[in-house]
Amino acid sequence: MLVTLLASVWILFKYPIKALSLLLLSASLLLIFDPFSILSAAFWLSYGACFVLLRIYQTIQEQNFEQQSLIQKSISALKILVESQWKIFIALFPLMIIFFKQIAWITPLSNLFAIPFIGLVIVPLDVLAGMSYFLFEPLSQLFFQINNLCIGLLLFMMESIDQIFHPQLIPVAMNFWSMICIILSLIILFSPQGLMPKAWAGICLFPLLWSDNKNYLFELSVLDVGQGQSIFIRSENKTLMVDTGGYYDETKFSVGQQIIQPFLSVNGVRTIDYLFLTHLDQDHSGAFDYLKNKVKFEQVYSNEKVEVLPNSKFEYCKKGQNFNINHHVKIEVLSPKEEQLDLAKYNKNENSCVLYVQVLNAKKYQNYLLMGDAGWETEYAILQDYPHLKVDVLVLGHHGSQHSSSYAFLEKLQPEIAIVSAGFNNRYGHPSEIVQARLKELNIPLLSTINNGTIQFLQHQNNDLEINKQRDTRLWLKRDFSD
Repeated sequence: MLVTLLASVWILFKYPIKALSLLLLSASLLLIFDPFSILSAAFWLSYGACFVLLRIYQTIQEQNFEQQSLIQKSISALKILVESQWKIFIALFPLMIIFFKQIAWITPLSNLFAIPFIGLVIVPLDVLAGMSYFLFEPLSQLFFQINNLCIGLLLFMMESIDQIFHPQLIPVAMNFWSMICIILSLIILFSPQGLMPKAWAGICLFPLLWSDNKNYLFELSVLDVGQGQSIFIRSENKTLMVDTGGYYDETKFSVGQQIIQPFLSVNGVRTIDYLFLTHLDQDHSGAFDYLKNKVKFEQVYSNEKVEVLPNSKFEYCKKGQNFNINHHVKIEVLSPKEEQLDLAKYNKNENSCVLYVQVLNAKKYQNYLLMGDAGWETEYAILQDYPHLKVDVLVLGHHGSQHSSSYAFLEKLQPEIAIVSAGFNNRYGHPSEIVQARLKELNIPLLSTINNGTIQFLQHQNNDLEINKQRDTRLWLKRDFSD
């Protein structure tokens, strides 16, 4: 509205419109009244759209429509409308990726109906309803009711488009340099004629042909989901998740919407080949109800029956199941035994699905043991059934509870690193001081999502495997509890 008012004043006084000056002036006025609006996606998307529209307006000013007939003017106006929506879609693409990590191809088509309808019908009706409220309230109510019907019509149109095209949000994964290339290309593309050759925009996109967002032979990420657990595994074109995390009340804060889905989107993941819900406690599976409607899970495993969508398959996880994700990554279920599945709903923790992951060609950290919420009883059974088990990375059972990670279990396995997934200042005191003392005595380093954020094990093309700790990537994210 500020941009429109200022542009109208400039046109009225026959002052030449300069897009950048107009946007800066309106933004300055807006920030006086609402300084924190600069932090919102709406601020940047709105001003990005206004910039494109102003550039289109400047282009129109250079053309001569006086000699055209009414039909020709109508056709020209329709062409400008279509052109403006596609230009806005393309110009705002980087911002959409930065803010939402996903995009829908149908957006320009939807905007062809929505933008003119909102601008020419809904907004004027709202203005009339607001102004007439102080003069004659019944008239104001009539305008609001008419507007309500118009909004209902718009929603019907949008839903009809959805029914016809069945659009899906497409996750887009881009690294920093890919984004810079696209932004430079768009700056050149939308710059004034003659300032620089438009062909340079295509040259800026050449580096994208060599970019690869999946350049790791193997990656395992223990995600920072607070007091819960979610582990993402990818090797080449296969993906696997162990648990989805979950807030105690997903309606107040959805781990699936706010953490898991953005992580998958930024990594370009739309399908999970295997999902293991180690058990159905809220902090391990609470986000599944949201995610199953947003992400396709090919195969779901758990120690209890889970309702899945028709496009997914369900199977109980049980000891002895083996999966070869590819020729160098193997996964085996170590627990629970098949006869224990009937007891899972009565003792969820001790009947958690325990997974053993082997990366055969890694130079370091080849063997990973993911314990779910299993405790001493399960640990003892694993030691009995797998006396020669080799473990390099141990994800501690039950978030480092004192009723898991027994001294005998840790001493026998002697992992090179122990990982705990837990929430900051959680009410359970995880990881337990007793468990930390055991690890210290056995000289086993401990990494936690509390201190380190998301913890990633990344295998490069030369088979070297590095550990990446998210909180180490930015100075202001680091937590130091050494005192």
